[in-house]
Amino acid sequence: MARNPTFKAVGIHDIIGKYGAVDFVDVLADFITRINNPGASMQELLRQSKDTLIPFGRVSVYYNMKFTKTVDGRQSEVIDTVHAQPEQQDSHGRIIPSCFDTILI
Repeated sequence: MARNPTFKAVGIHDIIGKYGAVDFVDVLADFITRINNPGASMQELLRQSKDTLIPFGRVSVYYNMKFTKTVDGRQSEVIDTVHAQPEQQDSHGRIIPSCFDTILI
């Protein structure tokens, strides 16, 4: 993983609009609720998730990340790779839609 993110402070509105992660806030709230309440029932998690406050408006974004494993102290092998790309325009002004793999670290 790179030491520094591609972008250090991307606004939640840009994560939703430019990256197309329309459920980002809801999924993040679900994740935080599950971490904070590991033994809770699914119904309780759903209820608490709706009341979870996300106390920040910006997140770091990495465009590429590789997950590696080292076998017997030898060279690392790549076991998975994730990508993110915001919506952009090509040289003809056509919109290229966003594309992303979502992970939380």
